[in-house]
This record gives sequence, structure tokens and C-alpha cells, in this order.
Amino acid sequence: MPSPSFTVIIISYHQEDCIAECIESVLAQTALDSIAEILVVDDASTDGSVEAAEKAAKGQSKVRIVRRETNSGGAAAPRNDGLRIAKGSHIAFLDGDDIWLPHKLETELAVLEKHPGVGLIYCDFVTFSQDYDDRRTVCTHVDADDTNQLAKIFVRGGPILPSCAVVSAGAVRAAGLMNENLRFNEEQEFWLRILTTSRAQHIREALVRRRAWEGSLGSVTYGLENIACKREITKIMLNLQPDLERVAPKREAQIEFKTAVHYFRLNDKASARAHLRKAIALDGSLRKARLYLAISYVTARPETFLTHARHLASRARSLSLGGARK
Repeated sequence: MPSPSFTVIIISYHQEDCIAECIESVLAQTALDSIAEILVVDDASTDGSVEAAEKAAKGQSKVRIVRRETNSGGAAAPRNDGLRIAKGSHIAFLDGDDIWLPHKLETELAVLEKHPGVGLIYCDFVTFSQDYDDRRTVCTHVDADDTNQLAKIFVRGGPILPSCAVVSAGAVRAAGLMNENLRFNEEQEFWLRILTTSRAQHIREALVRRRAWEGSLGSVTYGLENIACKREITKIMLNLQPDLERVAPKREAQIEFKTAVHYFRLNDKASARAHLRKAIALDGSLRKARLYLAISYVTARPETFLTHARHLASRARSLSLGGARK
């Protein structure tokens, strides 16, 4: 079989301050020779994003800037613009405010060598911000030979960030493009459709640095709209794969939990507790819902409390290991 070739699709909107670092992280890949093209799709930015991208791409024949005339209001349309013209055997997505570690594509190439037929590869990531220390997210693990991949990702989500994902061109042809009617979580619906016809492999390594900033489409600002899209995706997938009905209550429990977290962030403890109780009623094994409910009687911000507790535990382990080495 011919060696895989990557089309990298970077989407950008008003990311003048970080798009250059994003592009540079692709050009710094140890597997740069495997990249056929880098498509930077700008969603009608009115700041200096395009100029910053052009400066970063100067002299780089693999980089092509694609400019949309009108803003799409989401991420699906610019990604689809890239998918329609992609030439590579595999497509690697990247948001314009995120950064790849240098060996990301090299690691994914090793997966493709072992599992050449997989349609989706994804990895863990680290979230960084000027307001807090780096935070590692470990995604739901699936192996290429798992038989219940679709149900597992349908229930748990992942999370599978676009910047962490590689899809095969064949899987895209089978599944179709991203759903432009979904403003949020369109990528999650896309992964699920891919899993109806293909297999996935998770990499247990954080190969992406995700930038967090207030007002992004994944922020609390759009919490309830985001959650509404998750419920719409449930309907879409049940229509496409009716046998998922058996695990639909568990998925709904996860959505109720995320709704509770949203209300905790708004300091609406009563609404948050009500959604936690719904989550527990739907899935009695959802331990995190029970934990949040119990902690909510100690603090109004369980998420912050647990994050702080995990941070202290991590520091304690580091200090303990440091002492042991001495």
C-alpha cells in the first residue's frame, strides 16, 4: 500500500495573535514529508488573521490560504471547504488557536502502519491558559478491534477534539461532510457517523495543546446552545442507528450532568442539583453525578473544588517522588 499522505485543514477566525504559532507547529512536524498540503481556511476574519497566516506561510509551498467571503458562524462550513478540495489519503484537522507537538503526525503514522484500515485516529490533549496551569484531558479509549466503539463514543463523547483527530479520505466519502446545520458539536456528530462505517483508534498520549479563552465556541458563554446540539445529535444518531436506543439513557445522563456543570458555573445551585438528580435517575452508575451532588452541599462550585483537589494531589505526588529520588 502507498504511504499515507496528510492534508492538514486549519480553520481560523479572528486569530491574528495565534495563527502563526499554529501554522509553525505543523511546519515543525517530524513527519513533515508526509504532509501533502496545508489548507488554512479563514472564515472571513476582519482582523489581521489572514496577513499573519500569509507571513507564517511565506516561502512554504505546501501552505495554501483559502478565504471565505462571508463568515459561517460556526466551524463546519470552513472545515467542509477544506474537505472538498483535500488531496491527501488522510485529513488532519487543526483549530487556528491550537498547537501540535512536533511528533504528532509521526505517532499517527505509526498507528496507520499497524492499523491501515482505521477511519479515525484521535489523541489526548493538554489545555493551557494564562489563567491556570496546564490541564491534561484523557479521552475515552478505544482500540481498533473493539466491537462496541460506536456505542461507547455515543455515550461518553470522547472528548475528541478536531485538533486531535485524523480521518481517512475513504471514511469521509462513506460518512459525508460535516453537518452545517449544527453550530456546536458538529465534529462529534461527524465522528459518530464515521464510526457507523469505519473503526477508530485512540492514542494514549497528549499530542495537542488546546488554547482556552473566554468567548470561544466551547466556552460557558454558549453552554445551553451547546447542550441543545448534543440532544439534536442524539436524535440524528438514533434515526441513523436505531440499535443505539439501548444506551440512549446513559447518553442522556451524561448530557444532564453537563447541564448541571453549566448551572454550577452560573452559580445556580438549585438547577444544577435538579439536573444531577435526573442524571442519576437515568444512569445510577454515573459516579461523577453522585460525587458532584454530594460536594455541592460543601461548596457551590464542585468543579473548581475537584480541580483544586486534583492539583494538590498531583503536587503532593510530585513532591513525594522528588523526596524519594533524594
